[in-house]
Amino acid sequence: MFKKFPALLLSAALLPAPLAAQEGPTLLDVLTPERLVQHLVQSAILALRTQVDLKYSDMSVWLGGQRYALNDVRLWPLPEWDEDSDCEIAIDRLVLRGTALDIADRFEFQLTGYGARAPMICLPPDMRASLEAVGIKDLSLPEVSLRMTYDIPSGAASLSLTATAEDLAGIDLVAEFPYLWFDARFSPEEPLPVVFLSRASLSVENLGLWDKVAPLVPPPFADPNGSPLAIEGLVGTGLLEMNRSPSEGGAVSLNDPQRAFLATVKESWPAFLADPTRLVLESDIDIPDGVFIDFEYYEDDPSAIFEDLQPRLTLAPASAADLIDLSLLSALLAGDLPDLALPERRRLGLALLEGVGAPRNVAAGTRILRDLALGGDGAAALALAETLRDRAPDQAYGFALAAGQGSQPGAAALLDRLEQALPFDTILQMQAGASGAAVVSEMSGALSLSQIRAKARAHITGIGAARSYATGAFWAMLAAAAGDAEGAALLSELDERARLASEAGAALWESQLAEASQQAMALWVETDMPSQLGLK
Repeated sequence: MFKKFPALLLSAALLPAPLAAQEGPTLLDVLTPERLVQHLVQSAILALRTQVDLKYSDMSVWLGGQRYALNDVRLWPLPEWDEDSDCEIAIDRLVLRGTALDIADRFEFQLTGYGARAPMICLPPDMRASLEAVGIKDLSLPEVSLRMTYDIPSGAASLSLTATAEDLAGIDLVAEFPYLWFDARFSPEEPLPVVFLSRASLSVENLGLWDKVAPLVPPPFADPNGSPLAIEGLVGTGLLEMNRSPSEGGAVSLNDPQRAFLATVKESWPAFLADPTRLVLESDIDIPDGVFIDFEYYEDDPSAIFEDLQPRLTLAPASAADLIDLSLLSALLAGDLPDLALPERRRLGLALLEGVGAPRNVAAGTRILRDLALGGDGAAALALAETLRDRAPDQAYGFALAAGQGSQPGAAALLDRLEQALPFDTILQMQAGASGAAVVSEMSGALSLSQIRAKARAHITGIGAARSYATGAFWAMLAAAAGDAEGAALLSELDERARLASEAGAALWESQLAEASQQAMALWVETDMPSQLGLK
């Protein structure tokens, strides 16, 4: 008994005390995922401190959304020209966001600083001299944000940089890439970037900078009436020099995109002088899949940049053309649904769903697009399904079925994702409701085995036909009965799905499958399908 006493004391010491008697944090309090991640981030900060002096007051972690926030951040980067170590960067709040834990097919990165301040000594001498010449004595950025996203399935990416310099300017840089990655087939050590660009835009809003810069602008460029001629000389000459090859001797001329760009500069700059609000430099690429950015070719022929990007200088971004008329929005606020042609109605509904051209209003956008979607408008159906995917998966599934029936690209993939969140019996019920019956024979004249197989595949995948497992099983049974291996494989896939379903889902599937079997048997016999298929 006494020999076991020390072991009993040790066991008692290791066991957690009753909850009522506990004092201080328990092991479960310490080993939370958020705290473990915070320790990892702090370890990274310790490593960062070997490169730059840094301190902050506290850190908060939101693990699900992958957000990490540091408050009262102070940085001392110690640039080589700062002999007295006077460069101190202060940031009231620094927020880093990554990809949410429940998202597996997309990378996201966002770094945002609020209330950033720094003295001029932090800038290189040449840049500092230019800013001090126009009366800028320190830097104050109420907000600066860098955001990047990458969609793994498509390879599409986007990049945006937003910054506000107090009493100076607001800057928005946006680039969208339908495809972005690297090619390492020919040089694994130095892979080449593969870049397809569909949109690039740089917008600079005047918040006081022009008042400081205007006195330094040469008179020919500051006169709205005479500036087009000055621009013709300066910008036009620069573009001509870009076109001149070092080995060429004769005269050169501007290509059409360069002349178009020069025309926009000559038009927009005088307009900006009259109302110095905003200048926008953006591309005008009209290729949906984007244009290939060939960096090596541009080194030999810089003028090709203008042919590919079609740049222009304007006072407002092209997206301003997508703004919805205020009278339409006023009617919606009053509860009236405007009587519009189908294209305009679709445009209004999509703008409200996406929040581009009008403030986002999912309820109003759904109300406007619902009839279009259920009437066969695949684009409207897919937009509703994407919008409602996380808000209301069951409603989204109905719209995704309609999008699939309209052969809308992306509908099948969305159906797959939604089915992961819905019970199998709900899926079967909605499929039956969308098709109008548990099984639709679609029999019109004699069919070949390949046509029967294609119908089974289309209904099961939802590519080229409305997804309906019951209808797909009907056609797969006919194909399998004729000895088709794919038809049998499709049936096996449906059986496996039903095996893993809930009791309610399995029961409903057996009912729909029995009906499909009965109709398949009847069609097989009544039409003498073996003879039609050349089996006898």
